This record gives sequence, C-alpha cells and structure tokens, in this order.
Amino acid sequence: MVKHIAIIEGNHSGLVRYRDGAIYGAAEGFAACLNTLEDNLSFTIIRPHFDDHIFHDELIADCDGVVFTGSANNWSADEAPAAPARQMMGLALSSGKPVFGSCYGMQLAVAVLGGQNRSHPIATEFAIARDISLTKDAEHHRLYHGKQNRFDARCMHRDEVAYLPSGAISLATNAHSRHQAMAYEKDGVCFWGVQYHPELQFEDIANYIEKNDVDSFADARAFATNLSLDADLAEMIADFRRLSQSDDEALIAKYHLTQALIDPAEHRRELVNYLTLL
Repeated sequence: MVKHIAIIEGNHSGLVRYRDGAIYGAAEGFAACLNTLEDNLSFTIIRPHFDDHIFHDELIADCDGVVFTGSANNWSADEAPAAPARQMMGLALSSGKPVFGSCYGMQLAVAVLGGQNRSHPIATEFAIARDISLTKDAEHHRLYHGKQNRFDARCMHRDEVAYLPSGAISLATNAHSRHQAMAYEKDGVCFWGVQYHPELQFEDIANYIEKNDVDSFADARAFATNLSLDADLAEMIADFRRLSQSDDEALIAKYHLTQALIDPAEHRRELVNYLTLL
C-alpha cells in the first residue's frame, strides 16, 4: 500500500537551493528523510510562500497525511507574511488527516488553533536542543512510543510557543523552551508537532546557518556559546557538513553529541511513529 503525503515547504523561494535546475528545499529534505524510514511513500510538495502558489483543497484531498517543515524566514508564524502558510495549515487541520509539524510547522498550528508564539526573549536555540524531557502526558502518547524519556535533538529556532491553544497538550520540554512538543487531538483535528527537527541531517544545520533570513542564526558567538565551544562560523559549518558524511569521533566529542543525536533510529523515532499512525 502506498502512503501519499503532502509536504508543505516553510521557506520562501530565496531560501531554497537548486541542484541541476531542480528545487531542493526543506520539503525535499523531509521527503528524503521519510523515504529512509518506510518504503512505498509518495509526495506532493506545496510551497505557500512561493509567488506562484495556488490554494485549493484538492492539493491535499488525496493525501493520507500532511507534514509542515521548518523555515529560515525572518517572520513569526503569527505575523502577516506567514498568512499563506497559516491558510494551508487551516486546510490541513480541517481535512481531518493526521498532520505533523516541525518547528515553524508546529508554530503555524499554534497560531491557527488559537495559541501564541514569540521570539525567544533570551537566545536562539542553535543546532542542538539539550536535555529535552517528556512530560507526564507524553509517557503513553503514540508520538513518543519507544523514545527515551530524556534526549537531545537537532534544532534551529529563534521563535517558540508562548501559549498553547486551548485543548492542546504539551508533550516535551527543556530549559530553553517550555513547549518542545505538543499534540492537539479534538474536534476532528489530529496534529502532532515538535519544536526541534527529527528530519534534519547535520548538513541541513550547516545550510540553515549559511543561508537564512534570521540574523542570529549566523551569529557564530551565540552558536559557539550554545555548544560550549570556541570555534568560528566557517569551522562549525564545515564540521557539521563532515558529520553528515561520517561518524567522526573527534567531532562527536567536540560537539558533545549524544546517542539520540547520532543514532538515526533514535533521532527519527517521532517520524516513524507518525508514519505508523498513517
């Protein structure tokens, strides 16, 4: 049986990359990740922040589920420029299909469902979200079936959820952001979201730092402080690209990478559980 998934690109056209004339954005990266987890998947990629995007229900009518990616845009999911993506989120949630959102994807759901996001008052969470712990509500939730109770995760976000929508439950938390994951399952809506990025390769983190609209994403000192390092930006970008090619023991030690960060089965467990839900 083929599962067909609509993937909603979070970036505008200036932030995607081009390979041999073809677009490669967050949506393509997400599809590539999902293809490593299960056979017989097909995808429709939708780009609401591209100028030629057209809204209609048929974009997701034949899909089994909908995924919203992260974003390197400089606007919040609550702000006016995010309206096209919020409209797509509204269509997805009202379809009754299972919806998964990562980072910007979760924040879009929060905005549409009546919660509120904000720019983090202290700092951007760069590259690695440390010491995430599951809440009591997450202990038996399907999103975290088989997941450790405490883990690190790959991440890249300036904004965070300030207030959850009424009826949503918080599933994970850490010292940086109170809501690292949420679920909203009522009134025909099935949404699972995480603030971090289970789909990201280490190379994707390097790309986010290198090409984005958010000044603090390229702040090498903030990045280094977050990781307890003394390294410049070019060095960190090169290191994360190299980590995508091999399990370099020296770099694993340098960046204090835990098993949850380097073991694909642990890193992507939430996505496996979402595919199982479909």
